[in-house]
Amino acid sequence: MTSNSDLSAVLRQDFRAFVEKVFATLNPGQKYVDSWHIGAIIWLLLSVENRETRRAMIHVPPRMLKSIIVSIAWPAFLLGHNPSLQVFVVSHSLDLAQEHHAAFRKIIESDWYKDAFPTMSPTADKDTTLMLRTSRGGFRKALSVESKITGQGADIIILDDPLDASDALNEAACAKLNHWIDTVLMPRFNNAADGIMVLVMQRLAVNDPAAHLKRQGKWTVLSLPACAETDMNVSVGPDDVKLYAKGTLLNAVCTLAKKGIVLLSRYLPGLSAFKQGLLDFASGGYVNQVDVPVSPEFFAKRHGSWQALGREPPVKRPVKRTARKGYAAS
Repeated sequence: MTSNSDLSAVLRQDFRAFVEKVFATLNPGQKYVDSWHIGAIIWLLLSVENRETRRAMIHVPPRMLKSIIVSIAWPAFLLGHNPSLQVFVVSHSLDLAQEHHAAFRKIIESDWYKDAFPTMSPTADKDTTLMLRTSRGGFRKALSVESKITGQGADIIILDDPLDASDALNEAACAKLNHWIDTVLMPRFNNAADGIMVLVMQRLAVNDPAAHLKRQGKWTVLSLPACAETDMNVSVGPDDVKLYAKGTLLNAVCTLAKKGIVLLSRYLPGLSAFKQGLLDFASGGYVNQVDVPVSPEFFAKRHGSWQALGREPPVKRPVKRTARKGYAAS
């Protein structure tokens, strides 16, 4: 039988075991599926912790535990080892930021976490919905995109699905978000030369934050489609590589392309999920994590949803027709 002290030692040393415990705490009674993609995400985060890279992107389909791993478990694990660390976690909406922060607080207030990390002591704070401070000056601060950030910096910035799917085809919204990241968020590192940024999101558009940030510098990218289109060798641990074979699914409960289209249809007003053309958008970006090759105008013109792009439809000009020999003018 494993003693409490033995369990605490495992949770302190093994982030993968820690993630499983976090899942069980947040989802009591639900089965935890220890899929290989979880190991791939964890291995990338460990390389970030070891300063092998300071810029990392993780692209996986929805419902793959990416937020639980990156935005909830990872900050709790990091602060457990270093309570002076300062972490920003940014979500696309205030409601989502608060939801993730509440889950994070549930973890650090649990008995098993306190046993595993006895030196991690939160302080009393009036703003418990968005901020948790430690007795050693560290914190986890939850933010929504376009928040005003004054008087604080961070050692680590996590961007978790910063672009709402409803803005995927809105070029102005994408540009506004990218500008906020560049001018407001990026300058908030405590040490610009040593600051860490991790972006975790499903790909949504050719000009989404992932595409925008890739153009600015070198990033270490883990991109896992719902269904492998080619053979992929994916690092999941030290000297451990998983072959993600062409035609196989990410895991048994993976979101398939058709289901991804159904999800997408909830967010894009005026677009019919199963009309011609949307399959390319949904399976390309939202599910298979690649740049969407079709312009948003294609969908707006086809499906009559210029409002979803935040612009007025183009004025239709009358076509001037001239009679040709042998044909009557129409």
